[in-house]
Amino acid sequence: MNRRILQRSGALAILLVLALIVFLSWITSGESLWGPDNFPHAIIERSAELPGSLTGSWSSMMLGGGYPASPLTPVILLQTFLPPLFFHTFSYLFSVFLLVAATYYFVRGRGMRDFPAACAALALGFTPHTFSLIAAGHLGKFNMMPMAVFMLACLDRGIERKSLLHFAWAGLAAAWALGAQADIMLIFAGLGAIYGLYRLVMCWPRTGVARYLGINAAGVAVAGACAFGMGWAALSGTLNETIKARADVMGKTAEEKWIFATNWSLPPEEMLEFVAPCFFGVGSGDPAGPYWGRVGRTVGWREHRQGLMSLRQNTEYLGALPLSLSVFALVWAIAGTLERRRRNRRGMSAGDEDGGTASLERDEVSDGAEHRTSNIENRTTCPPKQAQREGGQVVRFSSGSEAHLRGLRLDAYFWWGVLLVSFVLALGRYTPFYRLFYMLPYASSMRAPVKFLHVAEIALGILMAIGLTAALDYACRKPAPAKKRVKQTFPLYHGMALSSGIMAGLMILGMLLAGAARARLAVYWTELGLESQAALLQRNMLLALLQGAVWFGVAGFAYWIIPRSPQSGFVTRWLPIILLISLAVDRGLVDRRYVRTVDLSAFLDSNPMIERLKQESTPYRVSCPFSQSPFSQWREFMFRAHLIDALEPPQARVMPDDYTAYFGALQPVMPRLWQLANVRFIIGPLAPFEQLLKNGMVTLDTTYDMDRKGRILAVAPGAQGQIGLFRFPAEMPRAVVVHDWVSMPDETEILKRLASSGWNPAQRLILTGEGDHHQSVTPPTAVRSIRHTRNRIDVAAELKEEGVLLINDYFHSGWTAMVDGSAVDILKANYLMRGIKLSAGDHTVVLKYQPYRRHFLAAVMVLVVVLLWTAGVVIVGLSRRRPDGGSGTG
Repeated sequence: MNRRILQRSGALAILLVLALIVFLSWITSGESLWGPDNFPHAIIERSAELPGSLTGSWSSMMLGGGYPASPLTPVILLQTFLPPLFFHTFSYLFSVFLLVAATYYFVRGRGMRDFPAACAALALGFTPHTFSLIAAGHLGKFNMMPMAVFMLACLDRGIERKSLLHFAWAGLAAAWALGAQADIMLIFAGLGAIYGLYRLVMCWPRTGVARYLGINAAGVAVAGACAFGMGWAALSGTLNETIKARADVMGKTAEEKWIFATNWSLPPEEMLEFVAPCFFGVGSGDPAGPYWGRVGRTVGWREHRQGLMSLRQNTEYLGALPLSLSVFALVWAIAGTLERRRRNRRGMSAGDEDGGTASLERDEVSDGAEHRTSNIENRTTCPPKQAQREGGQVVRFSSGSEAHLRGLRLDAYFWWGVLLVSFVLALGRYTPFYRLFYMLPYASSMRAPVKFLHVAEIALGILMAIGLTAALDYACRKPAPAKKRVKQTFPLYHGMALSSGIMAGLMILGMLLAGAARARLAVYWTELGLESQAALLQRNMLLALLQGAVWFGVAGFAYWIIPRSPQSGFVTRWLPIILLISLAVDRGLVDRRYVRTVDLSAFLDSNPMIERLKQESTPYRVSCPFSQSPFSQWREFMFRAHLIDALEPPQARVMPDDYTAYFGALQPVMPRLWQLANVRFIIGPLAPFEQLLKNGMVTLDTTYDMDRKGRILAVAPGAQGQIGLFRFPAEMPRAVVVHDWVSMPDETEILKRLASSGWNPAQRLILTGEGDHHQSVTPPTAVRSIRHTRNRIDVAAELKEEGVLLINDYFHSGWTAMVDGSAVDILKANYLMRGIKLSAGDHTVVLKYQPYRRHFLAAVMVLVVVLLWTAGVVIVGLSRRRPDGGSGTG
């Protein structure tokens, strides 16, 4: 079988098997994927208004809140056609394969062949640091990573080929990545700018400099137009809403903000996990291996024991094989540079040194776009007599030209620089260099410096591909007898083999030391409250070190065998498959620990309580003012999954300042809060409501029971269950017209007035402002009809005298209002709600939440133009092909 076919089919089979094994628990269990930051309820909630989410989506959780617009990413299009629960998990798998494809596309574009590209793609697609974030539910980072890599690949091709179309696709990829995870993508945008400058210099032509600069300037303009046209909604939403909300919880003093921004820094000792997976534990609270490191630890925790002991839900593991090959890439690059300088000092041509092959360096074409089609590209650095042929061609793992190999050496320097900077910044507060980054705009609002390991992952994947290419190509570079070739390559290959062996030995030594230090470690684990799991932690440490030792041993074997039989069938056919399998096993052993499932059917399936709540014809809210289980899970999962508006926030939700003030002022008088917030039903155990039942403030609607799994069950006729559904008759409707109102400029005074027992909010309204008063004895007028969806409210009302239409939803600048087809202002009413003035008569009122409507139209136009442009280029390219598959001369 042809080597390339064997490697391609083998790599694809390994990829599919790895994906199947890693996601096997989800495939076989029929349960939902576990991830606390991205449960299926959030997918269901947003899927209910998927078209509207493209222009901004409104969440009715609590009293309401806005989400930034979702760009037209491939994942969003996938969500359109898949059921929400299936999409919730499949989207992770889809993003993994997108990242594999993007990495392969990038590496192949740099002139490396199938095997190095496949290894880099598999390593980066299943890289544990990002992949293990499944356990945290960080889907946005999964969606972002393939788009970031694709952006770099298109940018590379745009500069090298002088292709404006590739610049356009780079802009689209950047926009899609911004929509998925804007804060991390801003880091990758900076990386893209640096990489673009690097490639611009590397491809600098000897002639036609003005044209070269003009094309690239136009390319940058096209990329920027596509990026901002497609992604401005997501970027502005992040800057105006997400970062603003984060600023509210960062603290007031400079020290508090610094602590907040750097709390998830990488402790220096945990760099051991780069090669020893999960040495410090799998994740916080994980029964299979509780995390006992310092990531996420509150400053001063060991002294005051307040806050978090630690919080980590993923691993920093990068892998012994990728790191070893990255080191080989750097050593190979340095060796090539020193050899070239030595020749220059001696005035010796490369041909005099190695039989004519390295003399190609004198003919290098500095324009990277031209060297691919030059005669240099069609020559080999390994003479036919010294290499086994397959199908008449020398077995190579790169383009074969010395110019290209020199380009890879420069790439190794660049990506090693990126890698080292990423490592330093990931240390965060543990290194003084992070202060420099912290001073940059918006950098102070970015939490968790450990995020820089995402950049390190990409650099490591590319360096791994360079290292593999160099290792397999360099061995056949010297046209010398086998014994002499082994001697010539000894410093490089045998030095790396020896280094890998030493690392494997150190890992084994670490196992012995960890066993000897068990008593001291047990004392520390006892201090952290993990004494009962000391044996488990000890076992995990030993397995982590053993796994690192094994893969360093595999790397050492590869370095030892390659120079001895560089073009043998074993090295060209089977060693790549062995390395791919080793890499897949390494990734699979770590990644599978972070794909966990949970049975949420008790909350996601319908039940008698949900069926009862859905019988109501007008919008309302439910209050569940109890923090214990299962009520907290109902607020977090069940109500949101079934699109029931709940008053209380989820436990992890950080409320804005106005929310905090509103709830703080009214919670001491809960019936008033229920009245103002359109609460129709209250849910909870029967005992706390006995007094309210006696006073007539609530009435018992229905009771329910629960089974051991938390499923809500109907009770037999005449029986009484454990959980009560209580109706609150004093609720104010979601929409009502009030004819008596007063304006007050002091919001603190407004809250006091609303909480006062002497104030009747059902009769009189408070507007925020000055000088606008209207007294009337006319009772509030019920609206004739209301149609309420997430992003739109339609109200029909007939008034005998002027009034204010009160919409008991959160006031937000993203909402617009039309009365009888004319735009009107939305007023702030009752401190937190919306009000619209209406004159006497019959009116139709339409409120829409579409803050990014114009951005969406611009994004559609950009996408259509780029797609038509791409289709035109493809059609023209196909029309120029000869009937026999060759290319035309034009």
